[in-house]
Amino acid sequence: MVKLMDRRRYLAIKLVGDVSLDEMRYELSRNFRRLLGEITLAKMEPKFRELIEEKKVIILQVNHRYVDEARAVVALTKVLERGGKRGSLFVLGVSGTINKLKEKFLLQQEGR
Repeated sequence: MVKLMDRRRYLAIKLVGDVSLDEMRYELSRNFRRLLGEITLAKMEPKFRELIEEKKVIILQVNHRYVDEARAVVALTKVLERGGKRGSLFVLGVSGTINKLKEKFLLQQEGR
């Protein structure tokens, strides 16, 4: 049986530094297009689902077949320098649902 709906994965991406989340989102969007190209970007279907300002985390939704490519783009967007501000990105984790992602990676950070 063929499923018509694509499966999704959610990545929690953490920002460390002085750069704002909006600047980080802009830079990630730019790098997705620049590094992967239009066709892969269309297949990946990246969407920024949530911005969690107090923890400086973005939740990104991608097609399940392109998780490795999304992680590669985040890895290649390591250091952001905008207007004298610096920041770096890293993936906290990947999950199949937003609730499990928050439970595993965001609530876990509060305990530390």
